[in-house]
Amino acid sequence: MSEGYSRRANCVVPLYESTTPLQEKLVHCEAAYARASLPCLFKIFPACQPKNLDETLAQLQYSKDADTLVQTMRLETRSASSPAISLYEDATDEWLETWIRLSGRSQHSEIFRSLLNAIPTPSAYVVARTDGQSVGCARAVVSGSIMGLFDLMVDPEHRGQGLGRGLLEARLNWGFEQGARLAYLQVMANNEPALALQRKYGFSESYRYWYRVQPSSDLEDGNC
Repeated sequence: MSEGYSRRANCVVPLYESTTPLQEKLVHCEAAYARASLPCLFKIFPACQPKNLDETLAQLQYSKDADTLVQTMRLETRSASSPAISLYEDATDEWLETWIRLSGRSQHSEIFRSLLNAIPTPSAYVVARTDGQSVGCARAVVSGSIMGLFDLMVDPEHRGQGLGRGLLEARLNWGFEQGARLAYLQVMANNEPALALQRKYGFSESYRYWYRVQPSSDLEDGNC
């Protein structure tokens, strides 16, 4: 767990089968999250085990949250990036300050900084500027031939000016130069503006996932 920062970094990812009964494993997981003062959180995806996990959690009143698409595309050489976009291979103070302001998550800034510093593979931190002011940011990570794209945000007052495209193109160019040939990203299923941009660049859905979140009443009653 990462002290509550992001669902991805705090969820149970049920990849493998087990000889332990499901109910026993649920008790174990809920107890671990209770010790951290967090609601138990499961990621549900096509390959998760056991196959009836989502149904079981629904019956236990775990709520469904954050229906998400995983989009992928093949990388090719691209045109030059916009001059309004700057790319760095470390998380600069400017990048972090922009992320904090646009995400509104100042309470998680130090945790996020620690997570970024722990990334062992090549990373890119991209900033979009207008009149010298940072108004957008995004980041990417390459592992072998695969690149992950994360945290694209543009100030609402500066949307519709092509900055989102610039942030995306800069990372695609950088990833190809690093040897990546496949890019992936995760996007909320109801984020139509982002999906429209991704389709334009050739992204398509590979699979989707969502989360099951422990009922708050279980936490209040002290159940685990």
